[in-house]
Amino acid sequence: MLAETLDKRIAVDRQAVQAAVSGVEVVYHTAAVPGVWGAWELFHSVNVRGTENVIAACRACGVRKLVFTSSPSVTFDGTDQCGVDESAPYPQRWLCHYPHTKALAEQAVLAANDGRDLLTCALRPHLIWGPRDPHLVPRLIDRARRGRLRQVGDGNNLQGYLMVWLRDPPGPQPAGRPHENHQQVSVQGLPGLWNVWTGFVHGIPIINWVRAEGQDIYELEFDVMDLIRDAQNRGLEVPGTHINAVAVGFEIWEGPITNLESVDFYVDVN
Repeated sequence: MLAETLDKRIAVDRQAVQAAVSGVEVVYHTAAVPGVWGAWELFHSVNVRGTENVIAACRACGVRKLVFTSSPSVTFDGTDQCGVDESAPYPQRWLCHYPHTKALAEQAVLAANDGRDLLTCALRPHLIWGPRDPHLVPRLIDRARRGRLRQVGDGNNLQGYLMVWLRDPPGPQPAGRPHENHQQVSVQGLPGLWNVWTGFVHGIPIINWVRAEGQDIYELEFDVMDLIRDAQNRGLEVPGTHINAVAVGFEIWEGPITNLESVDFYVDVN
């Protein structure tokens, strides 16, 4: 069996792709632009048009088998997906450009399977690693050598996410779903009204406090423990016993967006 791995630098160049697959029997298509940030055109050009180029090249060169590396995120809708299989439907809205474009590419690959001249399949691994892996294993080894690998707890830790949204986004939504019993509620220590969303991110529970529509704010100082106590008072599960990390940022769903800035972010640990 012969195979050719296509680099994302040539996935948008149809002639280069055709030259790469000429004379092989099987193509493993792993090229992609991953990540949660970036412009739609970048993701679409490589992940969708690049995949269309691969399909066209396989047909032009008589390649009979195409294996496409997809992603579990193509069906992720913000809710727990433990135990799901390939029958899980695509969501109505994707959380960022990467899973959206990978879903479009996956559908194109599966539709190209004619059962005779071109056989295709799509795999959805969480990670790819092995010989010549430039990403996961080298980074783990590097950090281990520099003494920067850390294990928190005994390896059986419970994890959870708490997220505060200072505005209710008009289109894209937080992970999970609005909790029907906790909408337009007051939270001790936080101003105004909030909508509580609950769900899972890759199997890890998340609780979102989303500023009520029309009450956007641009700065907020609060005690994280107020959120934890609020969740507990509402009967919502907050796994674990320690806060391991705090971060601030922007969820960029559509762009380009300019002139964004986080000012005076601080954490006071008592």
